[in-house]
Amino acid sequence: MSTSYYIYSILKYKHSALLGESLNIGILVYFPVQNRFVFKHTNNLKRVKSVYNNVSEKTIKHYFKQIDNKLNTLNENPEFFSQFEIKDALESFINKELLPIDSSVLQFDRSIQSIKYDESIDDIVDTLSKSYFFEANKSNVSNVTIETQLSKQFYKYISSKLDFEKINEQSKRFYQNYKVINDTGREYKFDYGWQNGTLNLVRSLSFDLKTSSSIENKAHQTLGLFIDLQNEAEAQNLRYDLLVAKPKLKELFKDYDHALKLLETPKRLKVIEEKEIESYSRKAIDALTLF
Repeated sequence: MSTSYYIYSILKYKHSALLGESLNIGILVYFPVQNRFVFKHTNNLKRVKSVYNNVSEKTIKHYFKQIDNKLNTLNENPEFFSQFEIKDALESFINKELLPIDSSVLQFDRSIQSIKYDESIDDIVDTLSKSYFFEANKSNVSNVTIETQLSKQFYKYISSKLDFEKINEQSKRFYQNYKVINDTGREYKFDYGWQNGTLNLVRSLSFDLKTSSSIENKAHQTLGLFIDLQNEAEAQNLRYDLLVAKPKLKELFKDYDHALKLLETPKRLKVIEEKEIESYSRKAIDALTLF
């Protein structure tokens, strides 16, 4: 069986850096052995506009065209590839040549490397598109909503019992929109943070997806993020608390359980399932009212 690998990165529409919400609108896949890029993007921005107001469709399509033109030039002229460190630094290549890492609404996510078995390039791209792509996976919109609701559920419990001004009077013990910066300077937002010996940072994650591969990919991507942030957790005495929603489809429960086992790997990551949010909230309330 032939085994090589490919690298891919998801193009996200990030309406608000503060909220941290995003929708998948494209995918870039690089095949090192073939020296070939494939870029797929949504042709239907109405769904993005239905979720967020003031979406500039013209600007997004302009970015699509620029990326397409650059990659077409590379694919048609393979000798150009030698000028770029793509194989080991796709993110750097994207930043320099395709789409800078800045505050714009379009951003490529962290790249992911995966094994390529005997599948064709078209089959791989098709599978990835079905897992991540906006029109192929309508659950993108619902998952943004679910993840927002998980965090709101936590906040609703604790805000009904706590006076945050009073709690933070002597020292800061409750945070909203807390940011962790890794050693490359990238910022990662957490909805809330509360002190209990460690600073427990709260973020939400929904596995209410439609396919096994979607759950697996999301678990691997999330695991990679928190492994990357372990140094910051140790240095700043942080714990990452992940509020998690399970899939509605029963046939995906086994994949969900496997995803949770993966997320138990990092030492400073705690998974709180949706049914546990109330009891988790009570622990936060107890900790914050001790002093």
